[in-house]
Amino acid sequence: MVALAESGADGMVITDLPKKIPGLDACAACVAAKSVHLLHKEGRNRAEAYLDRVHIDIAGPMPKKSAGGKEYEYIIVDDYSRAVYTRPLRLKSGAPEAFKKFKAAAENESQKRMREVMTDNARKLSTGEMRQFCEQEGIKLHTSVRYSPESNGVAERTIGVLTIQVFYG
Repeated sequence: MVALAESGADGMVITDLPKKIPGLDACAACVAAKSVHLLHKEGRNRAEAYLDRVHIDIAGPMPKKSAGGKEYEYIIVDDYSRAVYTRPLRLKSGAPEAFKKFKAAAENESQKRMREVMTDNARKLSTGEMRQFCEQEGIKLHTSVRYSPESNGVAERTIGVLTIQVFYG
């Protein structure tokens, strides 16, 4: 195994590893094998005001339906305040309507206009009715790279916190 790690294996991309990493008792190949993805940094600054940028996503299906038969959770996180808005959904197709309700309530309450929406590439959040609504309202709709949840990290972290509460709360 050590010889394999030192000589490299076919198809591996790990290169230029030192023989020993200072402060660690493991060899460099062991450390690399146990490592996780580096933090995803896009160089994006935090929003400067409430509703300048919101992050949206859908969690679910949850392991158990709610009393009302809803098994998805629609999540909106304001980038400036990190305030979280959630709405239970019966189907994912209810996401555009939930967004419209949130937008109307948030803008009415704050007297500010929503400027940007960040979402992953989920069809219900980035195409069709949602995209058309954002275009009509003058909201920039930004989508992340497919199968890259770290690109929408604010919403994904919020989902992680909320779903832990569902499972262990």
